[in-house]
Amino acid sequence: MKTTRFLPLLLSLTCTAVLYAQQPSSQWFSDQYQIPFPKATLNAPDTVSVVVIGDVMMHAKQLVRDHRTFMERLAPTLRAADFAVANMEFPLGGEPYAG
Repeated sequence: MKTTRFLPLLLSLTCTAVLYAQQPSSQWFSDQYQIPFPKATLNAPDTVSVVVIGDVMMHAKQLVRDHRTFMERLAPTLRAADFAVANMEFPLGGEPYAG
């Protein structure tokens, strides 16, 4: 009598196992339920160019010589930078300095 109570459960489990074994695994684990995620878009990194030069000097002996050629060679590099700094090793005095 106790055996007859578990017979429907045993029969159901057996049928389920047989049906499961008959199906290809690709049907049980299908990709149709996967959520598609958009591809991440990468923005171009922000960049800044910085040029720093040091020891720009103007002493009495340097004033009598023509050093423009040196500065002319540096000018394209300095102009191309987003931010350029020059360490001036001399005081600005006299008339109001423009430059």
